[in-house]
Amino acid sequence: SAHAVVQCLPTADDVTALNAYKKSGKPISDLGDPERVVLELMQIPGVESRMRCYLYKWEVPSKLQQAREIYAANLKAIAQMRSSPAFKLCLCACVDAGNFLNH
Repeated sequence: SAHAVVQCLPTADDVTALNAYKKSGKPISDLGDPERVVLELMQIPGVESRMRCYLYKWEVPSKLQQAREIYAANLKAIAQMRSSPAFKLCLCACVDAGNFLNH
């Protein structure tokens, strides 16, 4: 997933260590698979910001759907409260109590 790739992005220490390894002239084939992946990721300009943008792009639809569901639930609750005779009676009782206390 995109989260896994973002977590695997090279840190500054990784970049420094791998650049030192490349400059040493040692063969890249001696590196393990994870180090070779990080080495390839280092070649991509702005890889971290790009991956974060892709991650955001992939997450937005599900977050938007969640927001729509919450909004719909709120609208349903508002409609139920507006049409509830018990809620209206409760509000009337509150107003009556407030009017009584004000006199």
